Amino acid sequence: MIVISFDDRYGDVVFNFNEEELIKDGKLDKDKCSNIINKVTKVRNNINNDRVIMGFEPASDDDMMLFNIDSNGVQVSTSIV
Repeated sequence: MIVISFDDRYGDVVFNFNEEELIKDGKLDKDKCSNIINKVTKVRNNINNDRVIMGFEPASDDDMMLFNIDSNGVQVSTSIV
């Protein structure tokens, strides 16, 4: 499911999918994560977005965030390493 929402200034695009899509045998599937990061980075670059965060809801919480993609590249949360 994709949810797109906006307020007066900012917009959010939320992709919802099953946890099993990223987790294999109790660990993050690095190949699937890498594929998602590459695709999201391309979208981010095309829409000139400052930052993309990915994680479990709420992904904006530091302990729930998996990845942060910004102008410095991809940062992986230390909570999942």
